[in-house]
Amino acid sequence: MTTKTTLLAITSKERTTDSKSSSNFTYSIGMALEVDTIAIKSISIPVTQYNITSLNNFLYTTVGALESKILLPVGQYTLTQLINYLVDVFNSYGVTLTITQNPVNYKLELTTDVPFTWYPESTLLPTLGININIPLIITTSYDCTALPQLQGLKNFYILTKILSQGSNGLFVNGINEALQTNVPISVPFGFVQHYEPKILDTNLITFKSPVNIQYLDIRIVDSNLNEVDLNGSEVELVYKLYIKNQYTR
Repeated sequence: MTTKTTLLAITSKERTTDSKSSSNFTYSIGMALEVDTIAIKSISIPVTQYNITSLNNFLYTTVGALESKILLPVGQYTLTQLINYLVDVFNSYGVTLTITQNPVNYKLELTTDVPFTWYPESTLLPTLGININIPLIITTSYDCTALPQLQGLKNFYILTKILSQGSNGLFVNGINEALQTNVPISVPFGFVQHYEPKILDTNLITFKSPVNIQYLDIRIVDSNLNEVDLNGSEVELVYKLYIKNQYTR
């Protein structure tokens, strides 16, 4: 039977009822397709995950004799908003915290009127530009060693066990996940990142033998394999399929 090509457009809005979210969903094609080769034609993902999430909003510090555990509300922060929030929290403890940005290297500089230290398990530290691998001493003044990181995600990673078939992998901390492609993020928060390969063959997957596909499983994760929180937004993927049966879509 002659191989035919067809486009398959799927959206997380039409995910199956057992799907977890728009970044972890199953899509029913509605028929069985014997697929020889598949390629991504386009992907559209809203950039709606906040730069402060439950994964990086925790700060554990000792200021003088006071141990403080600070949880920032999840949200999209500017650097000024983040600084103001921390200053206000410390002020509520009766501690004067000053955070300025060096005008030359743009790294943050922190001072207090009593000695303080940070604990390395604080997930907010890398966001502030504090290297947890450098011993954190008790001090009244600290110059961050890296730039503040508030740009949020840099890439979306598209995982799918059904389509990858072991052809690609995303290996993180001893875990190997079935990677189909990554999508670099080049638009600001609140916009839709549209990805369309200039050359379709760059993400072409050819199976050793035709694969019967009735469902697609899609997970969208960050570089640490954490599922992206799209805050209710939906994604769309368009595939080009090379199929062995007479059905087209």
